[in-house]
Amino acid sequence: MSAAPRFDLAINTVTPSFAAAVGPDGSTPGHRIVYPVLVDYKGLAAGANLLGYERLAGDVSFTDDVSRMFGRGESPAALLPVGSEPACGINTGQVPGAPGGRGGGDDSVVDSGTFSCSQEGPGEPISVHISGVDSSLSSVPTKSVSGGAIAGGTKAYVVSGYISLWIPEPASLQTLTAVNTYRDLSAPSVTQQADFGGVGEPLGNNSVSRNVGTFLGVKGSLRYWGVDLKPEGRFELSGKYNKPYTTPGQLIRPVTSVGNEGTDSWRGSIVCTAFDNSYQTLDDSTGVWAGSSASGITGRPQFAAFRSSTADGLRDATCGDDDATWYDDPNDVPGGAAAVGLVRWKFDFPAAATESFYASLKVADRVPDYTRLRTFASILPGGERDWVHDTVSGAQANGSWADFLTVTADLARITSKVVDDGFTATTTPDKTQYVEQGGSVSFALYPTLTNATVGGDPDTVTVRDVLPRGTRLVEGSATPRPASVTEETDGNGDVRQVVTWRFPEHAVNAALPTITFTVRADHTAAVGPTTNNASITSTRDISDSTFQTSDRALHVLAVGAVSVVEEAVRPGVVVGDDLEWRLRYSNNAASAFDSTDLITVLPHVGDGRGTTTATSLEHTVTPLASEVVRYTSADPKSIDVDAAAASNGASGSTKWCTEAKFGTKGCPSSLATSSGVRIVHSASVGVGATVEHKIGLSAHDAHDRDLTGSSFGLRVQNLSLPVVSNTATIREHAGAIGHRVWFDKNSDGLQDDGEPGVTDQTIQLTGTDDRGDGVDRRTTTGDDGRYSFDDLRPGDYRVQFGTADGGWTKAHIGDDAALDSNVDADGNATTSLEAEHDGDSVTAVSSDLNVDAGALPKLDPGVPPVVRPPGHGNVVDRPSHGGDPTDASASHGPKMLALTGSTIGLWAVAAGLLALLIGTIIVIVSRRRERGESGL
Repeated sequence: MSAAPRFDLAINTVTPSFAAAVGPDGSTPGHRIVYPVLVDYKGLAAGANLLGYERLAGDVSFTDDVSRMFGRGESPAALLPVGSEPACGINTGQVPGAPGGRGGGDDSVVDSGTFSCSQEGPGEPISVHISGVDSSLSSVPTKSVSGGAIAGGTKAYVVSGYISLWIPEPASLQTLTAVNTYRDLSAPSVTQQADFGGVGEPLGNNSVSRNVGTFLGVKGSLRYWGVDLKPEGRFELSGKYNKPYTTPGQLIRPVTSVGNEGTDSWRGSIVCTAFDNSYQTLDDSTGVWAGSSASGITGRPQFAAFRSSTADGLRDATCGDDDATWYDDPNDVPGGAAAVGLVRWKFDFPAAATESFYASLKVADRVPDYTRLRTFASILPGGERDWVHDTVSGAQANGSWADFLTVTADLARITSKVVDDGFTATTTPDKTQYVEQGGSVSFALYPTLTNATVGGDPDTVTVRDVLPRGTRLVEGSATPRPASVTEETDGNGDVRQVVTWRFPEHAVNAALPTITFTVRADHTAAVGPTTNNASITSTRDISDSTFQTSDRALHVLAVGAVSVVEEAVRPGVVVGDDLEWRLRYSNNAASAFDSTDLITVLPHVGDGRGTTTATSLEHTVTPLASEVVRYTSADPKSIDVDAAAASNGASGSTKWCTEAKFGTKGCPSSLATSSGVRIVHSASVGVGATVEHKIGLSAHDAHDRDLTGSSFGLRVQNLSLPVVSNTATIREHAGAIGHRVWFDKNSDGLQDDGEPGVTDQTIQLTGTDDRGDGVDRRTTTGDDGRYSFDDLRPGDYRVQFGTADGGWTKAHIGDDAALDSNVDADGNATTSLEAEHDGDSVTAVSSDLNVDAGALPKLDPGVPPVVRPPGHGNVVDRPSHGGDPTDASASHGPKMLALTGSTIGLWAVAAGLLALLIGTIIVIVSRRRERGESGL
């Protein structure tokens, strides 16, 4: 199999810039929109290098479709130069968030070539031609042309340019959407192959929309930043951007960014910052109480005292003239700067402008662990409009106009790097990406224990490093000397070394030693990506463990000649779906392989690859030309994936059989009884060629979150050592339906404290799953009336609870789904489960664990009701308390009395009640006769 070009054109990876501008005629008012032109190479697989990379022939062309640039109206879009620069060209700063268009290095592609663009008239398609592109990928940019991160992440960019378009100002009060689309990419390779093998590039990133109008609403957000005075600067600190932890004494800044994307200014606008000043107060350590990005426009901030008893009250605070008494100096506020809880800017907000606003705060020196700090922004976009507030719960404070921080006494953090050859732990640029089988690589760990206060109690710090899969610590290489070196099995079933260092009674803010060590990759280490996992813990840091880790990835290369990769076709599936893997190997040597021999042991529980469910081969493995596929039913633990092992020889202990031999002595009886597959490729594998196979399995009795791992070994006749692939895993997902049946004693429709559950009640689940298959299952309630149907596929379901003597309580009372009842008067409730996807892979199946049923009392509210079950289904589920399932045949046995568990037959109960009633009547009649009364 040969390589093919895989170049992708994108317009929406980086946000286009927007500015007021007169048209090409030099007088018509309107807007200039500068769009990025980005082309990157899509690797053949995640983590793959450039082996087999097919370069461009040199020229690239495409069409810019501007027909929808003026909403539904006729498009007037036209090319417009950017100052002294042409209307299209390489990026030299016109698109700040993208790499530069020429020069290579960290912030530019090698050479985007020469741009030319032509348009026959306004609204007509624009023909774009780029010649002389250097697609060698001799360097890949990791920064934007402006020095920051590349919007959308680092990619293998070969072209970075721009196109500048102009559209006129829409009519007053009109809002329209300008849609620009790139199409018809032509990017032939040096061998004149079509892009993506003729299928065409992905189109999901080829179009972008931009609203244009006089008032387009309020755009922007609020977030925290940390402030560092040594040197002056700021650092990432934000709850909603996954940097949630701070310490007492820390200087912080909530920064609000507000954009007016309309073409009219907001007269009398107000930007308001409201913060909880219980543990964060206004501070001028930086020399500024509060400020904005353009004080000449926004004016100086004003301050007011404020404190809310609730987070929602803080969120909904406003900064109008009548809402508080405003001061220009926070020291003049009654109570001083510590009493300030509101900061505002009142000004006329210009059209097509974005401004930022900040308040300087300090966290108190003494704050309990887990204390949550919150700040909110509210915007008044002109005196005639309403205030805009955050809409998320104030307690969460993670919406667009809010942010939060969580206080911890200390911060234990760690960074990990590779020490590149020729460098030290202090000077390493951390560029190494690969290690060969049998090769070595050195790591450096940089632990810290800090807080923002002076002093602090000493703390015990532990650093733990889980070495990359397939590597071992080089004895004596670790500095300082570790406290222990052990082994553990990770979630994929790989045995990995664990190295641990301990630093008892370490003073906070004192430097911890830099840790260095060297590892060596095994000669049979799995080829592909692997990761070093470093972590740090301390007794006074309450941070979630995800913030105390640092991972450093590497790619293990085969020794000189062959790469082997196994990947799941869909890493996530729904329980019941087939499991499929691609087994792929490539010839990276300078000469052809004479033949190859591949062996894979089918996944099974305890296989060392993380598998948690039984599987069986579902389909025949299709051989390529000059291939023979054989199967074995040997004990999978005895199968050696090295085809040259004695056990795999003609007289070896593992017997390999073609499918035609199934059922004969020593051979599998069927595909389903096979435990391993062997593929002998007798034809040569040319230089740069790739051979790929697909294997499909089915899982048995799988449950939600079950994992199945697969890998293979390859022996190449020309090479002296075998190679083993990575382990590729598939996660199975399923949903659940359940919760509780209870006795609603006070008939209020809610599950109140003290209201008992209905135990041993049969519940039936029916419906249709996403494959169109009918579902009919039943279970019984367990302790406290709880029940559950597990391992369900997506679908539409009905839960049938039967009938209750007093009927069923009111449904959907209140706003807490965990407390209300969901059934109708007939005792039925419906719900649906859905699958969540990442592309073709399933990431989860939803559950509904709040399908509840409240049974009403018939007469006496103190007497539990009798609940009669629905008809029985044909599949039985376990009770939620873990009791044994009731066999379907039990439906013919004695009935159960609800709530008691009594096995007295219903006819016997009825007979007893009738006898009691007759006896009572006789007594009443005889007493009346004694008193001379007559009648009943």
